Amino acid sequence: MDNAAITSFGFNESVFEGVEFKITGGEIYNEDSLAFQTEIGNLYPIILGNRLSYIEIYHEDEDEEDEEQKWIVWDGDSIDFSSGSIKIRVYAEDKITSKEYTIKINIHQVDPYIWAWQKKPAPIYEGAVEAYAAYYFSRTGKGYLLVHDGTKNRLWESTDGIKWDALSTLNLPNDVKVKSVVEHNDGVSKKLVLLGEDKSLWNSTDGRIFNLIGDNAADNLLFSLRNCLWGIKDGKTIGTGTNGYNWTEEIDNPHNFPSVNYSAISYQNEAKVAYGRVVGGAYVDATVWGIDTNSNSEWTNFSEEDVGRIPNYEEGTTIFYYNYNTYVINKDTFFHISRNECMSWENLMTKPNKDTVQVPAEFEFRSNQTVFVDNNNYVWFFVVNADSGVSTKFDVWRARLNRLGFAK
Repeated sequence: MDNAAITSFGFNESVFEGVEFKITGGEIYNEDSLAFQTEIGNLYPIILGNRLSYIEIYHEDEDEEDEEQKWIVWDGDSIDFSSGSIKIRVYAEDKITSKEYTIKINIHQVDPYIWAWQKKPAPIYEGAVEAYAAYYFSRTGKGYLLVHDGTKNRLWESTDGIKWDALSTLNLPNDVKVKSVVEHNDGVSKKLVLLGEDKSLWNSTDGRIFNLIGDNAADNLLFSLRNCLWGIKDGKTIGTGTNGYNWTEEIDNPHNFPSVNYSAISYQNEAKVAYGRVVGGAYVDATVWGIDTNSNSEWTNFSEEDVGRIPNYEEGTTIFYYNYNTYVINKDTFFHISRNECMSWENLMTKPNKDTVQVPAEFEFRSNQTVFVDNNNYVWFFVVNADSGVSTKFDVWRARLNRLGFAK
């Protein structure tokens, strides 16, 4: 029985190693796109089928009116796939029965190692801003804006940064430390935790309703690390231990360790090692401090003079972790990356890094930016659009490394 059908399609070229082509009806294509700018101009396809006699390739020719004359028998030579879809027609052993296929080689159309930026309109709030915090809660998959206007707290949530919903069930006293918000994983579930000025401790499992869970807590909170909540109190770093909110861990803070005006993060690196990092302080030249899983007893100063590779931090520097790298950002186009847990740094605003991160010209570098990373690998930059602390709007930018948005 004559049966004109392709059963297998592929290439021997090394760029196609591990690439599988699907044959669905009359379509042949690769589901996993090839790397950006892969050259597919002259390729030799391997086409297998049931009792095929010969193959024709369709050539677009504006001067040829007869469609059949545009079908040319393929002699096994290379084919240029760069023009888009290629049509072929295979013939069965009887040289009469035929079937047409469209071949499409999918290639990523954007550079996977470039950051793509968007400025998000955020008509959230108009009025006084005494203190604010923007943060992400991975449990709900939403971003939040918490504002203290000098009289009361206001809270909004958003899934996309465009539409913000005001929340009316904010069960918090007016004197909470707005900037103390930490996402805490206690080993059982993830919660938002923050402090009151009276050292009361509050948490929330849904991002909107907060409950009092303790008192006489820390002066300020740092981060959640290894299922423990860490904070600062009386010149020491204290931790809750792994059970509840009993402050059982204690570390002496070094001289000049920041107790205010700092930015703190915790993260797990690609090797699954947990780290905590703090940058800033009430000094002109601020410092980077670190603690990790293997060193619970003391802080490491990553800005020691003998290291000699750490940039000069200033008060208001923000630190964040993204794609297994650490970043710091501040005013005056200060934007650096560390690829080795803060041991050394590269300036993102000079080549070749500048060509990769591609910060838009209209992006305004400011001190004390709030930065968070969401579940979709977007980095959010959130800042009051006024140096005076009184604002009628917030600037919200969202950026993502292209390859982290590719379908998997």
